[in-house]
Amino acid sequence: MVVHSSVANSAEAVGRAVDRAIASHLSKRTNKLRRDALLTEIKELLDIVDSGEQPAARRAYDLIGTSGEALSKALSKDDRDAEFDRLEREIRTMVDAASKRTRAAIKRIFDRGASLTGISIGPAREIANPSIADVVSSRGGAWHPYQIVLFVDEGQNIPSRDLDAIGPSSVLSAIHEGKAGASLSLCVFGLPGTWNVLRAVGISRTVAERDITIGALPDEECAMAVHRCFTQFDVKNSRKWAKTIVSRSHQWPQHLAGYLVAAMAELRNHRNETGGFDAASADFSKAIKEGDLSRIRYYKQRLKALGQGNHVPLVKHLARHLRDREPLSNEKVNEILLQKAPGMTAKDLYEFRSATVHSGFIQFDDAEQSCFLGIPSFAAFLLKEPPEPIPGLAHEDASSDIELPGLGPGST
Repeated sequence: MVVHSSVANSAEAVGRAVDRAIASHLSKRTNKLRRDALLTEIKELLDIVDSGEQPAARRAYDLIGTSGEALSKALSKDDRDAEFDRLEREIRTMVDAASKRTRAAIKRIFDRGASLTGISIGPAREIANPSIADVVSSRGGAWHPYQIVLFVDEGQNIPSRDLDAIGPSSVLSAIHEGKAGASLSLCVFGLPGTWNVLRAVGISRTVAERDITIGALPDEECAMAVHRCFTQFDVKNSRKWAKTIVSRSHQWPQHLAGYLVAAMAELRNHRNETGGFDAASADFSKAIKEGDLSRIRYYKQRLKALGQGNHVPLVKHLARHLRDREPLSNEKVNEILLQKAPGMTAKDLYEFRSATVHSGFIQFDDAEQSCFLGIPSFAAFLLKEPPEPIPGLAHEDASSDIELPGLGPGST
């Protein structure tokens, strides 16, 4: 499951993310039997609850069941989050209105069903800044049947301390060192600066060969990625699609993924005679436009990190000098910035460097004392250069599949 970097050091936030992932897993139709088995256990618990507690206890049981059904039909993360929020509000209302004895009965039920609901009731919620081991323990072993992988994106923005805590974080380092108390692993993605943040939270090294640097890909590797995708899904008549996706991705993995997702979303409604997909009958222009929009959304997300101070105008100014050129020395970068903003201090220059690194616009090579564009085509977006036109889907392009290096003609 994915955890936002801003709360990655909060044990409760991590716990809630894991609970939600397990709940989603259990509530899918393909796992209906597992969910029903859990509900059966809860129903058996109802049978031993005192008769005076039955109405409230059964209401708790019904909440789990109806929420599980709603989750199985949820089409998006927002839908799932809305269902969890609704469930939590109902539980809180029910618990607040219940007697002490009834609250105890309900808590016993939800302790048993914690892996489904992701909701904890009682004193455990009031403990400030629990450790990740405390959170695992409070789940009553519900995590232990699972191998859990925690994905943290935008790792360069991980806070170095627990929320409202005193002292360095132990949450991510405990997970990394295997001290969480469950089969919980950590996978972090981030722009330059991520390593510094990880060291600040107690992760000074990784297992050998398990950390990689991802950057721009050569056109051949982009073409190979498209080929693998289209081959996997048996996409025919894909030549124009593949060539355009490779061209418009500008060698950036995130863009490549965006275009492929958009392409498959359009192709899924156009089956071919072998059960695969037929690109010739799909709306090529619509798919590429959706891919373009995903690229724009990605850049806008990156620009959010530049929203403070006067960074955006300075980045646009610097983009003109970095556009299609060799790396610039740090001294030259400072000179260009001071031409635009003569009043910048050493602190201002440092803050600008940090912001641009975190946004992905610039990467600095400390060994060479130089910098270069971190994401190809980011400069074109900043300078509002018009995108290249979407090529028409000519008959001759649609009738054959893309030819890739080393694969020969006719490959998909």
